[in-house]
Amino acid sequence: MQADLFQGKQSPSDFDYMRRRQLVATRQRHFIRSCPSTDGADSRGKKAQRQWKVCVNRAKAAGMTQAVLSEYNMVRSDFDGRARDLSPSDKGEGDSDDSTNDVDPDEPSTSKGAGTSKGAGRRPTWRNRDAADIQPKRPEFAGAPAHPSDSKEPIAYFRELIDQDLLVHIVEESNLYALQEDINKPLNLTTAELEQFIAILFQMNIVKMPQARMYWSKECRYALVADIMPVNRFEEIKRLLHLNDNSKMPPQCQDKLYKVRPLLDNLASMFRNIVAGEMLAADEQVIPFKGKSSLKTYNPKKPKKWGYKVYVLCGADGLIANFEFYTGKIEPVDGQPDLKASGNIVLRLLESVPRGLWHKLFTVNWFTSPVLYATLHKQQIACVGTVRANRLLGCVFPTDKALKAQGRGAFALMSTTFEGVDLSAVKWHDNKCVSLLSTYCAIEPMDTAERWDKTEKDKVAVPRPHIVATYNKFMGGADLLDSLLALYRIPVRSKKYYHRIIWHFLDTAVVQAWLLYRRNMAADGIAKKLQMTLLQFKASISRCLAKEGKVNGVKRGRPSCSMDIQIAAEAKRGPMAALPDTAIRTDALGHWPVFMNKGRCNRPGCKGTPKVKCEKCNTYLCFTTSSNL
Repeated sequence: MQADLFQGKQSPSDFDYMRRRQLVATRQRHFIRSCPSTDGADSRGKKAQRQWKVCVNRAKAAGMTQAVLSEYNMVRSDFDGRARDLSPSDKGEGDSDDSTNDVDPDEPSTSKGAGTSKGAGRRPTWRNRDAADIQPKRPEFAGAPAHPSDSKEPIAYFRELIDQDLLVHIVEESNLYALQEDINKPLNLTTAELEQFIAILFQMNIVKMPQARMYWSKECRYALVADIMPVNRFEEIKRLLHLNDNSKMPPQCQDKLYKVRPLLDNLASMFRNIVAGEMLAADEQVIPFKGKSSLKTYNPKKPKKWGYKVYVLCGADGLIANFEFYTGKIEPVDGQPDLKASGNIVLRLLESVPRGLWHKLFTVNWFTSPVLYATLHKQQIACVGTVRANRLLGCVFPTDKALKAQGRGAFALMSTTFEGVDLSAVKWHDNKCVSLLSTYCAIEPMDTAERWDKTEKDKVAVPRPHIVATYNKFMGGADLLDSLLALYRIPVRSKKYYHRIIWHFLDTAVVQAWLLYRRNMAADGIAKKLQMTLLQFKASISRCLAKEGKVNGVKRGRPSCSMDIQIAAEAKRGPMAALPDTAIRTDALGHWPVFMNKGRCNRPGCKGTPKVKCEKCNTYLCFTTSSNL
């Protein structure tokens, strides 16, 4: 409302004119009340009152010309800061405070009494600077680089995140819930059967069908799902799947995520154990869900408008360092100042990040504020992020129109020292204007970005400040994670609100396992084209969960790794039949021979044509008195 208060036609209607006049009068009363008179003709309060009256009179007489607009912005910035300091008792009964419409209720406040941080009541003084004058020194990262572990099979990465203890807990709680529902119909679920259930979920998002029962139907039967378990058993497990004991839930439970708390706590603990890199990004993601739940949120600006909101702290490669599920009011962090919702959630996400190592944090405009950045800089965490104009109190940038007149690549630089921390704010014009705030980078060194020009119908080089290039390079971790999750999302529908949360975090565990696999393979110097894609990785996990160790028997030990070498050499010679995963091939359980028509032996180096096939691996192998494989 502040920006468009006087922007209109030179001859506005009587209604618009009276409305603007009423708003101006209201703002004037609040401004005068917030500037008490002091002794002396040149006191600050009287001087501010005179500036305001001159600005208002000019605006009433001539509309809002560019010259008056600049003067109005200068006085307005001082007025807005003072108006927020007014207590409710200072306002008249008939006064309507329209200026609060532009204030985000969740933004960190710099007014007196808003928080416990030292100096929160002091407003920063912004100064216009040249690019060469502000060249902040980038603090060196003091943390140790992430040490990749040895390359493993896909199923091993997945089991590091979804461990056996969690599966046993789910089995126990599901069996208990089944008895609580009907003591005469026990579920008798086992960990092996639970793994097969998860394997079916993963197969269903690789090969999608409109309805779950179609995987077992006669017309569309899909063997990789239908051969694992009957459809009735699958639906029974899904209906009775449970993670926490309902009988132990307090009568007025404050934890809205009680039913999925074991899964969230387990995964959060596993993610925190992953060594965080230097570059971190705080963002929010949405779990698509349109069912009935008090946790569901709506944001019309998101691609998925309905769903659960999760705040995530990611590295530049998409690996999650921490996450926080949104359930309502965001409380302050113990030992930290109260920065309201947008600042408190960042401090909560950073609880697992060690201080003093100079990590670099990147944030979107909802999180960014001078108070948050000053607080983190004192804890040796440098910050960069886009910022909303109403967070930069007292910072008057050139208007969008003025920057647009200078052409693409135009920028303005403002700096201040807030609570002893140097802050740099940059407004840059590309297709639109964007404002950024940082504690460690500004304009220099400049570079250029290729952009498409509609007028010239060709790509042009647009000057780009260093703060913009840095933000674009390292902010995309959370967006990368969202894009990977959207590729193969479990499509199984359910009326139970917590099922969608369970499906989402199972998918998240697979994506995190794949990103760890990619990091380890890159450390071993293996080219990307030789690495598994996410689809291949997830399919391998699904096969291993469905078959590995699922038949009782005596384990004979792991065969020699020379067989793996022979298989790799055979694969280079030409096309060969698909072989099972190593974890399935070497588990020594349930590999029964079945007689079929003749086929080529799949053992490397063997040219036999046996009639015997392994039931579990679905591969031909010689099975004679001289070659019992």
